[in-house]
Amino acid sequence: TWKLGLSYTPIDDLRLRYTVSRDIRAPTLYELFAGDQAARGGFFDAHSGRNDNVIPLSSGNPDLKPILSTNFDVSVEWYFAPRALLAASVFYMDLKDYVSYGQETRQYMTYITTNPQGYLADYVLTVPVNSDGKVKGVELTYEQPIGDNFGINANYTYADGEQDDGRDLVGTSKNTYNIGAYFENDRFNSRLNYTYRSEFYSGLD
Repeated sequence: TWKLGLSYTPIDDLRLRYTVSRDIRAPTLYELFAGDQAARGGFFDAHSGRNDNVIPLSSGNPDLKPILSTNFDVSVEWYFAPRALLAASVFYMDLKDYVSYGQETRQYMTYITTNPQGYLADYVLTVPVNSDGKVKGVELTYEQPIGDNFGINANYTYADGEQDDGRDLVGTSKNTYNIGAYFENDRFNSRLNYTYRSEFYSGLD
């Protein structure tokens, strides 16, 4: 992991920033889990009319690679009053081995009433897989005190993310914003925030 940042102040209270960074993150333990998640039912035995076998639904993937993200960010910051900020930035993230979801066929011993000794059957599982993707977007930030102790803050992010194959990027909301207010003095600090994020692709139908 590394980060390179450049800052330039063309006039008082105005600052331009350019940042390049690279981050690496391991997949979560849930994504690496090698076992299969199963549910009872879902296979109908026409001879007996019973749903009496276990069908695997999803599985982890212990072969997942670490996620590598290369990030570019350009921002303009205007400090228009003491403790006040108005900023805008554009960003771009290049993701390698991002964790998405795919499907693979595996064979499992299956038991039904007409074949109590069992047989190998093909099942289609949803599994986490590595994929490449990109995220680009814009972020707006505003913060301003009101009097000596009160203040308000807000930020908005638009993020357009997709995998290299054109599918939606898992976990990426196009619109996210936060609105908050605060009170602070030398002894006490209190903040109230509201956060919103739009719908996002979870990787499962």
